Amino acid sequence: MRLKNLYLIVIAMCAIAIASCQKSSSLRPSKTDTTKVNKPGTDVYVTGNVTASNSNFVATVWKNGVAITLGDSSVNSYANSIAVSDTNVYIIGSVDGVTKLWKNGVATTLSGAIQANAVTVSGGNVYVAGGTYINNVYYGTYWKNGSPTVINDAINVIFNAITVVGNDVYVAGNAYLNTGFTAVKYWKNGVATTIVSNDPQGSPVYYNGNVGLGVNGNDVYVTGDVESAAGDQVIATYWKNGTAIPLMSDQTKSSEVNNITVVGNNVYATGYYDYFAMYWVNGVAHKLTDGVNQYTATAITLNGTDLYIAGYSGYADKKVVYWKNGILVPLTQKFSVATGIGVVKH
Repeated sequence: MRLKNLYLIVIAMCAIAIASCQKSSSLRPSKTDTTKVNKPGTDVYVTGNVTASNSNFVATVWKNGVAITLGDSSVNSYANSIAVSDTNVYIIGSVDGVTKLWKNGVATTLSGAIQANAVTVSGGNVYVAGGTYINNVYYGTYWKNGSPTVINDAINVIFNAITVVGNDVYVAGNAYLNTGFTAVKYWKNGVATTIVSNDPQGSPVYYNGNVGLGVNGNDVYVTGDVESAAGDQVIATYWKNGTAIPLMSDQTKSSEVNNITVVGNNVYATGYYDYFAMYWVNGVAHKLTDGVNQYTATAITLNGTDLYIAGYSGYADKKVVYWKNGILVPLTQKFSVATGIGVVKH
């Protein structure tokens, strides 16, 4: 069984001192790579984190295969999510524990954020999902153009996902309960809905994992993973309006879902099954790899009829890759993981 690191807020978080804006590299290759800049066509951006030789993580974005660092190896930095709008590229992450939002490579500090995990653009507005730390309590929080909205009943929550539909703002994450258990919840305009809990009296038993979120009309999709009937494997699952939909029928091998997006009436999700990188369309499974070597798919986006999926190869020695319409594109030989993907046409 392939183990997943549990997301523990109390251990993972610490109070942050507000820091000044830090200058970061522009999202442009070096002069030796200017042939790749502003050529007619499509720019593919993949965000991720590279492990440096001193074991620090370095936030990185690959533009058309060229690595651009958003931090340096002297401190830990992370790139957690990407969103594109027209020709603008937004990346959310952190540098030395301070939450940053990069727009076209220029970083600003996100006021009051203890952590931020997702970014999206809707109606010309930039939304970020994460959390704040107020009076020794973590609150799920989202920001619209830098202005925070704290969800008062989202206690001990750091939002993992955000979707905006018209004037409605949806956020989702793991809620850490006073009983010691965890529940997956989403909030629509501040009103909470519980999807599933890992309370052992519940069924199916939820397994702490990535929480993704997608909305289509009145349908709300939330990702997670549950234990197999035997309790020895993890099964990739998403919930449609609270009803669990297993993404793999085989319960003898583990599978997990990492990301979900809704385009029109189609629901796309990414993850893995055994050694296979996987994506699902409306619940139907598709293998990206042959299962000989281990791969995981972590993020997905569409550009016209082209399907782009980010991920990584390996398990202990992960290396960032992406697929365009099923064709594998390796990006680095360094230890790294992919967190997001975005495509800009110009």
